[in-house]
Amino acid sequence: MRRFEEINLPTEEEKNHSIQTILANGMPEPQRLFEVLSKLWRSVGFRGLFFGVADCAFLGILIGGLLWAGLFSLWVNNKSSLYVLLFLASPLLYALLHILTIWKEIMTGTYEQKMACRYSSKQITSLRMLAFGGSSAVLSVLVSTLIWLILTKDLSILRLMGVSFASLFLFAAVQLLTEWKRSTAKSYFLTPVLWVILSGSLLLIGRPAEQIFLNTPTAVFWLVTAGSGAVYGRTLKHYYFSRWEGALTHVVC
Repeated sequence: MRRFEEINLPTEEEKNHSIQTILANGMPEPQRLFEVLSKLWRSVGFRGLFFGVADCAFLGILIGGLLWAGLFSLWVNNKSSLYVLLFLASPLLYALLHILTIWKEIMTGTYEQKMACRYSSKQITSLRMLAFGGSSAVLSVLVSTLIWLILTKDLSILRLMGVSFASLFLFAAVQLLTEWKRSTAKSYFLTPVLWVILSGSLLLIGRPAEQIFLNTPTAVFWLVTAGSGAVYGRTLKHYYFSRWEGALTHVVC
């Protein structure tokens, strides 16, 4: 009679350990956007975040300053269009910084290279967008305060900041949604083009457009700001954790 070797079955403790290991690997804990962005910032730092695009940041600030100066002179000659100009100009810095850096990376070929790095181009872009948004928000506060002081406090600073923030957050949310949904090079430029068309239309309308802003309660602008901010934050999370870079799969080195 053939004698079979005795097979040692796993103990109950070993079974439970194996089950827990499978669950841990198969169902990882949900990642928090703030934590991963903080880790990314500690990993790349300021120089790494803007490596190779510092000239674009400088150019964006320069062009943004010139455009703001032009719009300010336009407002001096026609003060009735104050809210319209403030609404249209608030996203300028954010749009210029974001578009110029993306454009340079696409032109130089580094955009494709970053798709195969430890941190994808979308993850780097996510942190950059937060930096650009923070800079634009600070500029909005400074401009609103300056206008408030120039007009000897005749206007409500909360209203000025509400119009500015509503414009900035709305543009940023639409821009991010477009990039996340379409994931093509053209998607980066779609929202700025639409914003230019909107700006030209409002400026052509003139007085009626200003009346719309004058008759809109201040709370509405802050509600738009809050809603756009919530959409931006939620979309940024999907954008950051996206595993696709256009038509290429994100690869972790």
